[in-house]
Amino acid sequence: MPERVLVAGATGYLGRRLVPRLVASGRVVRALVRGGAARAAAHPHLAGAEIAAGDLGDPDSCRRAALGVDTVIDLVGIIQERGRATFEAVHVEGTRTLVTAAREGGARRILYVSALGARADAPTGYWRTKAQAEALVAASGLAWLVLRPSIVFARDGEFFTVLRQLTALPLVPVLGPGTSRMAPIRADDLADIELAALDRPAAWGHAHEVAGPEALTFNDLLRRVARARKMPVLLVHLPLALARPLVALMAKLLPAPPITPGQLAMLEEDSVADPAEVARVFGVAVRPIDPILLGTEDAA
Repeated sequence: MPERVLVAGATGYLGRRLVPRLVASGRVVRALVRGGAARAAAHPHLAGAEIAAGDLGDPDSCRRAALGVDTVIDLVGIIQERGRATFEAVHVEGTRTLVTAAREGGARRILYVSALGARADAPTGYWRTKAQAEALVAASGLAWLVLRPSIVFARDGEFFTVLRQLTALPLVPVLGPGTSRMAPIRADDLADIELAALDRPAAWGHAHEVAGPEALTFNDLLRRVARARKMPVLLVHLPLALARPLVALMAKLLPAPPITPGQLAMLEEDSVADPAEVARVFGVAVRPIDPILLGTEDAA
């Protein structure tokens, strides 16, 4: 019997890469979709997957979706709170609902995509609630696996869009020194790791940090994107002592600020991991993002 897999977050940035891989691997894939089949029709990557109407805010729909599956994959996450979609509601309560549904539905295991930097004493609500979700998964009583990616990178991703917007003019504002290191991982490489994890039983029961092969500063990323656009740039740094109150004020005044205090705090920390460990555990060689930055490759 082929493995039956439920994917929460199937319509999102990560889901549109993972679901086709799962289908191609011969697994029976069930996608949890808010709005059901009507909304799923707008997402061609869901072709070949069963559609289960519901979302993590509806426990009954999650129970129905999880009934009879072997593995549950939770890709759901938000980077900015809006209205009732808070970190607590989405990361903690949403994961709690999915874990309960997985257990009651007879699933054997659950895979959760967290974030590099998640920990109980983190300076941001995003990281703290991701850590709480990890704890719920680990205490589920099911076989479990947590992936903690660095920035997930692709041409159709939010982070690449921000880099393009910032380098549209020769003067580029940078909050703080821009020297913290990050090792973005290609979105396709993360999907390959998620798929490979399903066939790597020794990897389960652990949280794994996953990142790209090169540690770059934010300044490096801006310069490389500008170079690809053949744009001369001058990075203009705003000291953090001034940037923090400015960002806090924007968060209070704007319904959708370009950056939140939490996001600024995350940019101040390094976000790197050992790529050799990813290759050893999952058999996936993560690739540099330069072809994406320089516009020489269309693939994510």
